[in-house]
Amino acid sequence: MKSTLVLLLISSMFVCALAQTAPRRSSGANMPAGYWPLEKSQPLVDKTQTVSLAPDLSHLTAGERAAIEKLLEVGKIFQS
Repeated sequence: MKSTLVLLLISSMFVCALAQTAPRRSSGANMPAGYWPLEKSQPLVDKTQTVSLAPDLSHLTAGERAAIEKLLEVGKIFQS
């Protein structure tokens, strides 16, 4: 159960990171009414873009820690 939760948290981090790397649209380009222009929304995105997780992993088995290391390696690949 604990390892499932850790894997879910890490997967969520990757999904969030990938969602934030989509191509940016130019300001006001075919935006529906009510959407903020890039000049207004970008400062908010810049403040909230980084996600840091620091769970206590001391209770995990050696195999679970190895799986976490592999997931972190994959995360670095996605981030680059």
